[in-house]
Amino acid sequence: MGFIMVRRLDAPPIFFFFLKEHRDPATRQAVVMDIKTNSFCSSGMHLPNGSFVTFGGNDGVGPTGVAGSQKNPDGTGAWDSVYQDFDGRKSIRIVNPCNPGDDLTSAQCGWFDEPTLLSMKARRWYSAAEPTGDGTIVIMGGFVNGGFINRQWPVTDPIASNGQAENTYEYFPAKDGDPQLVQFLIKTSGLSAYAHTYLMPSGKMLVQANVSTSEFCLLVESLNFFDVHFVLSALGSCGQRRNTPARHAQAYCSRVPCLWRCSHASSYTGQ
Repeated sequence: MGFIMVRRLDAPPIFFFFLKEHRDPATRQAVVMDIKTNSFCSSGMHLPNGSFVTFGGNDGVGPTGVAGSQKNPDGTGAWDSVYQDFDGRKSIRIVNPCNPGDDLTSAQCGWFDEPTLLSMKARRWYSAAEPTGDGTIVIMGGFVNGGFINRQWPVTDPIASNGQAENTYEYFPAKDGDPQLVQFLIKTSGLSAYAHTYLMPSGKMLVQANVSTSEFCLLVESLNFFDVHFVLSALGSCGQRRNTPARHAQAYCSRVPCLWRCSHASSYTGQ
């Protein structure tokens, strides 16, 4: 688990404990927050209004991670009677910022998690989420089923990993059309889960996975432009990176410092 901090200028910081708890650091009080679908290994991002949204997750599993008591046609879990979690691989969940004085058990402060009303077009576990300049979010990559990471060699099916990979992207809010393939994720197939994504001042997106890095033009993907041969990124937890603030003194140039295994460091500077 992690946490989200939402701060208003006229109020103290408010923390949303990700994903199941709201915690007020001032009073050390916590309120458990319920969600319907399995959010394990989902991705998430802030919305322009201060809300937070998460995408995808695992199917409805039971104890020891087996498929839940109610099955989907493909044998994965639709719902489990013990954990009472529904299949979350296509789920979109939204939580709004609330003040400590608000009723944190109310629907307004709770997670909206209704997969029959709001969901993605594709099933995604270990996807990436990155905002664009107009406030929409790009949801990229991931796997079809939880518990799967394609480390098979040789790679015989880089596009779909024999039906396991979802090397496409889509938008939230949704746009017309089916999810489109991302050639960069196909090139890095095998170790492209939780790809690292950064919106650049140019409007392009810097994407890093496996040993490669690419600029993604959202609508028209560019060619891969360099490999970082001493780096092997398999999951989002394999290294720490962030996009530093764009400053006037630096001609609004964005810099992404990258640390891998605490022993190697590199950076990309993009306009």
